[in-house]
Amino acid sequence: MEKYVNIKEEPIEVNLTAIMDFLAEFKNNKNGKIFSKYETINSLDIEFCNTEKGLEYKTSSLKKIDQKIEYIGFGMLDAFEILIGDTRFQLPKGAKSARFKLSEFKMSGKIKEIESNLSDSKGYYRALLSIDGFTKIPSNYFWTKSFKIKQNIRAAGYLEISVGNYSLGFFDYRIDNENFLILECHNEVSRYEFEKLLESTLYSFALISGCLVKDAQYILKFQNPDFGKVEGFSFKKNNESVITNKELYNYREFKAYCGTDRLFFFPKKIFSNLVQLCRNDDILLRAVRIICQSRNLSVEIEAASIFVALETVKGIVIKENSEKIAPFKDSKFADQILSEFKLKIDSLEDSNFNSKKSIINKLDSLNQVGNNESFKLAFELVGFKLSKNDLKCISMRNRFLHGNMPYDDKNEEIRMKELTKISLSAHFLTCCLILKYAGFDGVVKNFLKYLDLTNCIDEVNEELFRYI
Repeated sequence: MEKYVNIKEEPIEVNLTAIMDFLAEFKNNKNGKIFSKYETINSLDIEFCNTEKGLEYKTSSLKKIDQKIEYIGFGMLDAFEILIGDTRFQLPKGAKSARFKLSEFKMSGKIKEIESNLSDSKGYYRALLSIDGFTKIPSNYFWTKSFKIKQNIRAAGYLEISVGNYSLGFFDYRIDNENFLILECHNEVSRYEFEKLLESTLYSFALISGCLVKDAQYILKFQNPDFGKVEGFSFKKNNESVITNKELYNYREFKAYCGTDRLFFFPKKIFSNLVQLCRNDDILLRAVRIICQSRNLSVEIEAASIFVALETVKGIVIKENSEKIAPFKDSKFADQILSEFKLKIDSLEDSNFNSKKSIINKLDSLNQVGNNESFKLAFELVGFKLSKNDLKCISMRNRFLHGNMPYDDKNEEIRMKELTKISLSAHFLTCCLILKYAGFDGVVKNFLKYLDLTNCIDEVNEELFRYI
């Protein structure tokens, strides 16, 4: 963990003027003309506006109706463009919804995604993500730096992240009565690369904080590193945030619970490592995504999803260390010996076997670690010591993965209590395996003990913060 040290630093200068101007202008009503491959809506006038409910639109009266394409809103639910003066707005997936008012022959609805002048060419990018008051922010977990916007100085809140050759800034700020998380890249980068960095950062932060931010998202492109002028943008309204209390660490809780006189923050180096691992490995990112998105699901589905993520991360650790743990020390020697075995068996009469092919196929797994043993090895390889309760939790995975739910013979209260315990234990173990894989050495909140304390019971004989 990182200790807090009171060091006076010059605040980081952050220029948000162009963003403030953009957001103010984006809220204004806009009137333009539709360009579409469908004659039903091509050349129609359209008005749209960004409201609290989202991006809403309405059109002028349709000049013709084609029942064959009514299922796509007469063309509104497929890709089209809007021209306003010299500016083109692209809707690559069309509108989100389309309502047809028969009395007026007009269309109305909501737009989920819109962009303008945002090619994949390199530039300097920022992402803004709308958050509410329940969403955790970087300064809740990391030792962040002070930053200055115009004459306003924030004492803390700016997190510097290094991901490969990229330097990122991650912070929160309130603009025109709306709270945002902001990620900026200080290097020239393509849109594709920035979106990968954004996804990896958001899911890594969600893993630690329990808060996945995926509601309203702006991506803004700038020509210069001073972020002085917006060149292009994209806007998405997803309403897919998952805000929970399943944070892996809380430095204020740790200070109060352990009675320390210092604050211990989550190491930003480990966070940078985690972001980079997710950026470079889609399989790991998928596992983190499963964890973050399953936290608001029913306990049965959440537990099964977490076990899928655990299986995935275990596979990554085992694969990277296959040379160390395989029964044969030398993989080339193993391939040679097993090939000889296959040739020997293949030369025998088929009458000696019920299934010669099955035996030959099984030879391929002789130099692999068994599935049950591989879980113990994965945790051992990253330096995590499993307790008896941990092993018991891992042993339950097959029942969830195969749809054989435990405790179905118990009453609902007992069943839900036991399933919650398994889900929280599996969640803790999977997150710990990921953190240890990223190089973490510190304490993680014990979800079972946290539940124990919040319900004022004393059934879990463990510490609230477990050292891993």
